Amino acid sequence: NPNLDTYLACFDKTPCGIVSTTQGKKHLSVIDLISIPIDINKKANLTGQTLFYHIFKNAKKNKTKVISLEAVNESSGNPVEKYKKLGFKVKSKISIVRLKKS
Repeated sequence: NPNLDTYLACFDKTPCGIVSTTQGKKHLSVIDLISIPIDINKKANLTGQTLFYHIFKNAKKNKTKVISLEAVNESSGNPVEKYKKLGFKVKSKISIVRLKKS
């Protein structure tokens, strides 16, 4: 897909996270945002923040008005609350939460 951007985060050459986004004229959708353990029960620090840095950097470069993503309520680490701290607002709530940042 020519509109798909994917970033792979690595810690000491070991993949620790991945994000895929699609960019429209004024809307960026986060398709996948995944943290990958680097060892048994061990995650790399700042993986999510680093991936979000690239999301926001691309959004700014493309003059994006809205960034959207979906998060599962039942996920460990309460991702919905983390995304709300980044400025996302809940748009709908079932077991998957649609979030929007404008």
